[in-house]
Amino acid sequence: PNAEGKMKPTSKASESTAVSIASKHGKPEIGSLPWEDAQSAKKLESSVAEAELLMNIVLDHLQKERVSQALKICFKGLEVFKEQSVVLSNRSACHLKMNSAESAWHDALAASQIDSANPKASFRAASALRLLGFRKFGLDFISQTLAFSPNDPAVVMLNQELTDLQGNPNESQLPVLPLPVETSFASAEHFTAAEWKTRGNEHFKSKSYLEAMEAYTRALAGHAYIVTKFLCARAECHLRKQSCDKAFFDATAAWVVSPCKDNIEAVYKRSLALKDLGQLADALACSRFGSCVAPGHEGLSTLTEE
Repeated sequence: PNAEGKMKPTSKASESTAVSIASKHGKPEIGSLPWEDAQSAKKLESSVAEAELLMNIVLDHLQKERVSQALKICFKGLEVFKEQSVVLSNRSACHLKMNSAESAWHDALAASQIDSANPKASFRAASALRLLGFRKFGLDFISQTLAFSPNDPAVVMLNQELTDLQGNPNESQLPVLPLPVETSFASAEHFTAAEWKTRGNEHFKSKSYLEAMEAYTRALAGHAYIVTKFLCARAECHLRKQSCDKAFFDATAAWVVSPCKDNIEAVYKRSLALKDLGQLADALACSRFGSCVAPGHEGLSTLTEE
């Protein structure tokens, strides 16, 4: 970004680098991006290429211990992917309809970590936390929603319900819940991310929540690899700045966006955050989970032994 915080035009060299990065990670073609018309898709393509270049800058800053600079760029990079926040928030709504509070919490958390200005995400996170009995963190999230919709009856009511809720015995600890496992689908249908999102919305309206969740999950797939990189990098920044609760939330969100072996660093950073916070039983359970997903991960093996 330039001095005014705006994105600089991409040079030919930068374009070449972006193409190289995209090829390495299997970035989808324009037709699979979450915008329907070609002009918007090309604009997003350019933004994603810039985000990938920003990721390289983040890694360079971290290598040179410029943590504050890396942290700022992580926030900047995630601004490109607000659509992912919407899809995750929608999937959280499906889980709430099916009384799956744990899954609803994870999706709403991930949506909020990508876009903290998504009031529906913070509302659904608070709703899930109320069901799970986490009063303190529920109030934290509903306060974010109140900032956008202070007079919304549903928001006011949830705030009151959380205020009246008897606190969880472990209220001082972070809401650590079992992580989701990787999901695979048998269907061979191919649609753009926008089409999958639309199908998800249609299924949701018809109360076909399982089908809606599948559609939303497919809509997320296109840029999951770069979103998780920014979330993991931001978690690393928070760990180095000893903001372990923030690291926990970012690492958890990274895994929720892409729960697969290639994203095992998210589980590792989540385990480190829990260890540094003194939640040792949770840290051990998390590191063991990660070791099952990626048995050869040296960091997880060492952490589990510790």
